[in-house]
Parts: sequence; C-alpha cells; structure tokens
Amino acid sequence: MPWLLIDNSNTRTKFALGDATGLLSWRGVLTTADLTVETLTHLLVEREFSAVMICSVVPAKAAILQKHFAGKLPLHFLSSSSPLGMGIDYPQPSQIGADRLANAAGILTRHGAPAIIIDFGTAVTFDVISAEPAYCGGVIAPGLGAMSGYLTRKTALLPEIELAEPPSAIGKSTVHAMQAGAVIGYRGLVKEIIARICDELPGSPEIIATGGDAALIARGVPEIKSVDPDITLDGLRQVAARVFCDEIDTKKRASHDQSVITHSEMNDSPLAIGIDFGGTTVKIAVVYQSHIIDQAPPIATQDFVGHEPLIDAMVRVVEDLRARHEGILCIGVGMPGFVNFEKGLVYGLTNVPDWESVPLKKILESKIGLPVSVDNDANCMAFAEWRCGAGRGYQNVVFASLGTGVGGAIIANGQMIRGMRHGAGEIGQTSIDYQGRPGHYGNRGALEDYIGNNEITARAREAYTAAGIQKSLDDCSPASLAAAAHHGDPIAFAQWNDTGRMLATALMNCCWLLNPEAIVLGGGVARAGELLFHPFKEHLFAQLSGPFKDGLVILPASFGHEAGTIGAAALAREHLTGVRQRI
Repeated sequence: MPWLLIDNSNTRTKFALGDATGLLSWRGVLTTADLTVETLTHLLVEREFSAVMICSVVPAKAAILQKHFAGKLPLHFLSSSSPLGMGIDYPQPSQIGADRLANAAGILTRHGAPAIIIDFGTAVTFDVISAEPAYCGGVIAPGLGAMSGYLTRKTALLPEIELAEPPSAIGKSTVHAMQAGAVIGYRGLVKEIIARICDELPGSPEIIATGGDAALIARGVPEIKSVDPDITLDGLRQVAARVFCDEIDTKKRASHDQSVITHSEMNDSPLAIGIDFGGTTVKIAVVYQSHIIDQAPPIATQDFVGHEPLIDAMVRVVEDLRARHEGILCIGVGMPGFVNFEKGLVYGLTNVPDWESVPLKKILESKIGLPVSVDNDANCMAFAEWRCGAGRGYQNVVFASLGTGVGGAIIANGQMIRGMRHGAGEIGQTSIDYQGRPGHYGNRGALEDYIGNNEITARAREAYTAAGIQKSLDDCSPASLAAAAHHGDPIAFAQWNDTGRMLATALMNCCWLLNPEAIVLGGGVARAGELLFHPFKEHLFAQLSGPFKDGLVILPASFGHEAGTIGAAALAREHLTGVRQRI
C-alpha cells in the first residue's frame, strides 16, 4: 500500500501518493489557509495509504496534521534528523526548512550531485548539494510575486499585474513595463546568485528549478537545466522509503542499522514533553517523534531561589502545555549535573545552587501524574542524535558536545553506557596532559579546561596580544574566530588547528578504548565546521591504525539547541513503552 506524502508550504499544501517504485498518479491540493481537519478528511476520504510523510514550514498547520494522523498510522515529519541519503554540512541543521531538505533529497536521487535546486515560491530558495554528497547551505530571497506585489502595495497608481513573459524589454504600457521589470530583472537576480554559488562550489552542478514561477523564469535562464515540478514530493517519497520500507536498500540497512523496526513491530510514538534544564533557562516543549510541535517561553533559572519554586514553575508550564495538547503520556528531563537515572535523583548541579539530592522524578510524578524520566543533559543530547540524528543506526558511537564545557556520552553495542553511579561519558574530564592545569575535581589536564568556550577565547586573546594586536573578548569568541579564520586571519586559523589537535588527543584515547563506528561532534564550538573538523580528523586518524580507524566516520551533530529537549522526550517515551521507537 502506498504512503501519503504532504508538502505543507506557506501558500499551498500539496498531497500525493507514492511507493518504493515512484510517485503515483493521484494529486491533491489545498490552500494552506483552508487546511483544517474537515477539509483534510474530505480530500482523503477515498484514499488508502499505509503511512504518512510530511514536510511542513507552517507550525500551526503541522499541529493540525499531527492531530489528524497521530495514533492512526506511522507518521514522520521530515527534519534534519531524517534519513536524507546525504550528509549535512551546516552549523545548525535543525534550522533548515523541511521543504528545502525534501528538495535536496529529491534532486540527489533524480539528478545527482553536485547540484543546485531552486524553488520559486513565496520565497525563492537556492539549496546546494556538494559532490560528497552533503547539504551545504543555500540562499533565500524574496519570491517574484512578493517583489512585484510590493510595488502595488507601496504606490498609489501601479496596478496589480499577472506575472507573464513581457512582449518586449521596453514596455508600451504600465503593465508591460512592470512585467519587464519583474521577469527580466528577476532573471538577472537568479543568474547572479547562480554564478556566485558556482564560484564557491567545486565541480559542475546540475541546476534544477521547481515551484510556481519556475517555468516562467527558467525559460530565460539557460543555466537552469530543467524544471521538475515533482521534486519536493519525490524527495518526501525517497525519505519515506528509508523510514517506512525495509525493502529499500535492505542489505545496507541490515549491516548499518540493527534497530530497524518493521511495520508489524511499530507503534505510533506517543506525545511527550521534553524539559531541557540549563543554568540560564529551562526550555519545555511538546515533542512528537523528533519534531517540536509546541514550545513554551523559557523559564529564567536565576529568577528562583531554591529548587522548590523552580519546580513549581516547571509544573505550571507543563500543565499549560497538557491543556493545549491531548495525548501527552510522559515527561523527560535533562539536567546539567550528576543524575541517578534509575531513581531520577539529582545529586547536584554545577551552576545552580540548592539542587543537592533532589528526588526530581518523584516530585514531578506526584505533582503532574505522568511517568517522568530524568537524565544528564549530555546523555539526552546524545540520545537525540543516536535515535533520530547523526548517530542513527550506529551501535557504537562516541558523542561530544563542545560548549562552555565539554560533555560526552557513549553508546556501546547498542546501549548507553552509564557506569556504576551513572556518571560515565565525562569526556571533558579526561586528561590530555598529565602535568596540565589542575582541574575542578583534582584532575590535571582536563580537556574542557583547554577547549571550552572561555578557554578558547582566552588563548586566542593571548595569541593576538603576543603578536601586538589588541582584541576584545568578544573579538576572540569561537564565533568571531571562525569568521576571522574564514577571512584569512592566520592567528584565528591557528587557534582552530590547536583546538582540533587537543580534541583529537582526547578522542583518540576513546577510540583505542572503545573502538567506535562513529564520533558525533555538536555544541557551539563545533559550529566552526571544517575549521575544527579538518585538523581534528587529520590528527585523530594519524594516531589510529587498523580496525580502530577503518570505517570510522566523523559526523557533525544534526540538532542545535533543541537536542536536549528532543532527547529528553525520546528517553521518556522509550522508558514508558519499553520499545525502541522509530523516531
């Protein structure tokens, strides 16, 4: 039986059926403003399908779709954590629009890589796939209709026009003059963006267009090879094949993903609340699969004295979310400190006082009446990446989160390693110098005392000062150093080389000890991309050999700031059901 494919964009919502062999003939369209449970039911009344794949850029409509299908059929919202068939070279993958990812998946399968897919809609997007292949970014500009409509709205006399090929470049009427300016001018914009992308992208990319104005613009842009109106829906179909169908690439998945769940084993994932407790804010959201469908305003951690009033504030937010969403069955909490996962006991938090020996699981369950799971925040982030992100399908993975400190987690033989007192995975406390700086816990040379945000900043400022250059702390932050290195600053570039070498030293030890299949790097420092990843990989692989390096892959994390929330919810959901969920 086929899958239902839904492309929910700002203006129109398109529907199609597809299976492992291709898109089927039926199509449906609703104006997005008119998308309701009633119109959806009417459109699909005679259609049969076994699962639903959705890409949505309209959160309010995504909630309607989720409510309509959840619990009835396997349902997947496409995101950066979905199996796209390519890597992602992008600092915050979770910020990439689902429609853009569907386009990327579609062009890769239908036209190969490298490639540029241009989607002419309310906005025009240029999405770029490198030869590796990997999604590596793109361009967003106002759509043709938005630009021409702006003139009508902002002037007293210019009329609303139908966008069409102008009869000549020199308009003989106001309408023809406006058409010439819109269409010919817009083609010039498109050509310039294509030229600039091709200057930066190695190889000769296939350039394909899609979307409502694609045919009109493409006929005057010879760089565009063809117009492919089905590329978004077919990209959804390709991802659906990897998510829902074991027949696709069975041999590869059997060797790579021992956690595949067949249709007969698969239960629809319940809604869960994820709580990401930080030293600055507490973020609380409703999570379906790996998709945040509602998020409350963050709670300022420092506004509360003691754990009791802060827990009460968290409870009020949870109850408000439960009132808006039926079917929430469990709650997961990620805490920035030492946690007894089995008991849900918080031993203590690094940056928040009065959280010693707090039985958080017991307190929340008594106040809310739902099952609660509590874990270390790094474990939650790692769980999100393992179950539905960059580490999905691997059975032996080392995760490192690079930020103010360095967090870590370990998956070995398909299980998260927790240790005797649930403290395993503290990669940031492993030593890279036995005579190094004394650490907070009495250990010398701890990794996070060298490559945490503040340590990178301080080291860079010292290097600039030694070179006779005065820089502020803001000028030496990891983000500023990345920008400076991209502009050819040798001191900034050297800082990233040093950071990569130090990180490689610590994780080299992990590789010899654990023999992982993959290493996943996330956090703010990892957003430097290849500035960090290149020296890291170079120095890591130089210190490994044989089975410790053969087949080892280094991956950027798929999620940004949402990883803790999504992972906490996923842990709670799995703990509730006792079944490994496809998320």
